[in-house]
Amino acid sequence: MIKTYTITDVHAITTDDVDYKLYNDLFGKKLVDEIYEESHPSEYIIDKSSTNMYPISIEYLESILTKLKDKGANYVGISYNCDHPDYTFYGSSINEATKENIQEREDAINRKLEKDAKRLDLLKQLRELE
Repeated sequence: MIKTYTITDVHAITTDDVDYKLYNDLFGKKLVDEIYEESHPSEYIIDKSSTNMYPISIEYLESILTKLKDKGANYVGISYNCDHPDYTFYGSSINEATKENIQEREDAINRKLEKDAKRLDLLKQLRELE
């Protein structure tokens, strides 16, 4: 028999601007502020990467993953904000479903089926009245 699992949202963490964090890591905050007065820090980085994403330091990533793990997450989803240089990490807890979890899902499905059947019956009655 195939096992059933539950996925529960645990916590979400959105990073700060990862581009600014990268510039601070590389140049230091004081120099980054000076660079911004005349140009942009990206002008001082020769980008040979083939991706269109902003790098995030492994140390920063580890701290995010540790926070999610401490909140009970054992899996993580990652989304990138295409309008702003940040990532959101969604911590999830994925575990084998209990008999109660399975029964709750079956009950919810049955309630929906009952509502749908009632809705169809009421529509049929309305058509008959017209």
